[in-house]
Parts: sequence; C-alpha cells; structure tokens
Amino acid sequence: MRHPYYTNDDQPTTTEREQIWQQIDRQHLSGKGAGTTITLHWKSFLYGNVAAALVMLAVYGAWSVFNQGRTDLQLSTDLAYEQGMQMMMQSSADLVASAPNNQRELLEAKMMSIEDIDRAIDEIRNDMVMHGITPMNQRQLRTMYALKLDYLKELIITGDLES
Repeated sequence: MRHPYYTNDDQPTTTEREQIWQQIDRQHLSGKGAGTTITLHWKSFLYGNVAAALVMLAVYGAWSVFNQGRTDLQLSTDLAYEQGMQMMMQSSADLVASAPNNQRELLEAKMMSIEDIDRAIDEIRNDMVMHGITPMNQRQLRTMYALKLDYLKELIITGDLES
C-alpha cells in the first residue's frame, strides 16, 4: 500500500533497488553489520553496569558519612554530659568533706551508691562500644544517669540544709 503523499517518482527505480539489495547482501555476508550491533550492545551493557556500581558506591558513601556524623554527635553529647557529671561529683566530694560528722556517714553512703552507678554506666558504655548502640542500652544509660542525678540532688539539698 502506497502512501497518498508519495508519487511514483519518489520510489527507487529497479536498478536502484537492485543496488540497494546487493549492498545489503554484501554487508550481511561479510558480517560487518551484525558485529557492529553486538559490539554496541556489549558496550552499553558494560557502561550500564559501571554506572550502576558507581551509583551504589555513592549511596553507600553518603549513608556511611551520615551514620558516622550521627554517631559522632551522640558521642560528643555524651562526652559533654559526662564532663558535667564529673564537675558535679567533684563539688559533691567537697560537700561530703565539709559536712558535720553526724551527716558524713549518710553522705558517704550516697557517694558510694553514686560510684556503683558510675560502674554500671561504664559497663553499659563498654557494651555499647562492643555491640553497638541499641535502644535498650540507651534507655538503661538514661535510667542510670537519672538515678545518679537523683542522688546528686539529694546531696546538694542536704548540703543546702546544713548551711
């Protein structure tokens, strides 16, 4: 079926048709055309796989940077909290030393409890270093720090009442 826009003058002549088909036969028999097509497919396959590997590496790198930054932020927050606790412990030790004899035993018992809590905190932290940060470890750590703060508050309140 011929398209209505084409005329007979637009069609190749018989000689031209023969030349076209002879050229197609020569290329087909020499294998020139088929080899080029396969090479292009292999190249695109190779380029696609290399691009996919690069994208996967980039995503992994971005995830690693994000995860490391989040862990560093958590550790720096814990370090600042620990430094604050150390300062509070020093002031509490001074408070125990300046307490009258009748209160000293009670304050020393509370300081021993705080030291026990510190050991428990260290154990939880060592577990976090060895096994990673888990929600349960974070909850236990917060609980221990809250308990430690309660004891320290009692020491401060006791020291304020003595003054």
